[in-house]
This record gives sequence, structure tokens and C-alpha cells, in this order.
Amino acid sequence: PRLGAFTHPRRTTLTWFGFHDAAPYSPDRFPVFKRVGAGIDIYGAPTTDGTSIKISLAEATPVDSPDRIQQSLEADELRRISSAVSRTLPHVIPNVVRSDAFPELYTNDQHPVIGRDPDTGVYLATGFSGKGFKLSAGVGKMVADAITGGDDTGLRFADPSRLWRQDSVPAIRALQLAEGRVPDAAGR
Repeated sequence: PRLGAFTHPRRTTLTWFGFHDAAPYSPDRFPVFKRVGAGIDIYGAPTTDGTSIKISLAEATPVDSPDRIQQSLEADELRRISSAVSRTLPHVIPNVVRSDAFPELYTNDQHPVIGRDPDTGVYLATGFSGKGFKLSAGVGKMVADAITGGDDTGLRFADPSRLWRQDSVPAIRALQLAEGRVPDAAGR
């Protein structure tokens, strides 16, 4: 429950496109990317199936509840990503062939929450603020090492206790207020 005062769910969209020629978008020639500029903020990954490429808007919309995420994309979202693709990526057909939306948990400081909850002893690995898929393999190994008694030095920056230390509370409250999220008396 305490974690809820320092995190908030957002809706992230994912879209895939077909292409005229798969070769330029294969993993050996086309890296994971992010493109920002001229009204465009997109990211993507090379084709893994030889038929489509993931290219998505780099935005996450705050939502009230991750349980009530609208999974279908709005016409405006489809129009904006298709327009960005048509302006920036040759050989990609600017018609969405697959789309979905997912909840992502963001923390107020944009750092994940990784470590034991001091109250419950449960080991947490959450709140990756839109970076979870990108970091999952490395973080998974580090978490497995930490849980089995290995070195956890590389995870200390994400220690959950940083969120509820007294010295961090005023800064977190200020961020919540700036985002228009005013916590209730229980801090949620």
C-alpha cells in the first residue's frame, strides 16, 4: 500500500508495421532506436519475425487504474504514429498491422523499485517507468543473484526504502502536486 504513494500507472501504446523490404530492418543491420525531433518522438526495434517491425510513440499517458486500460488505440494515436513512420522510415508501410496498449508503472523519481520491502520482506522489481522490457534480462539476472545471496551492489540505487525515507517525502509530494495528483490522507 505504501508503494502506491510513490508510483502511478500509465498507458503505453505499441504498434507494428509491415515493410517493402525486410533486409534494412533485420537485427544485424537495424538497432533498437529512438528518434526525437521535428514533432516526432518514436522508438522501435528491428524485425524479429521477418514480417513486421515495432515502432511506437514514445509517450505514456497517466491513467486512474491499470485494470481499466483502454487496449485499443484511438484514431489520433494511429494517425500520429503512421505519420511519423511515413516521414522517417523508408521501406516501412505506414499502416499499423498490429497494435495494443499496456499499463506501465512509473515512479516519481523515474528509477525502478528493486529490493526487499522492509515491512513484508517481499522482493520487489517494479516501477521501471517505461524501461522494463529493455532492462529485464540484466535486471532479472541481478535480482536472481541478490535473492540467492549474491552481490546486490548494482541494485542499491533502486532500493525501495528510498521512497519512504523522511527526507524524500517533501520532494515526492511536490512532484505529485505538479502532476495534479494529490495523495489522500493515507498517502495514496
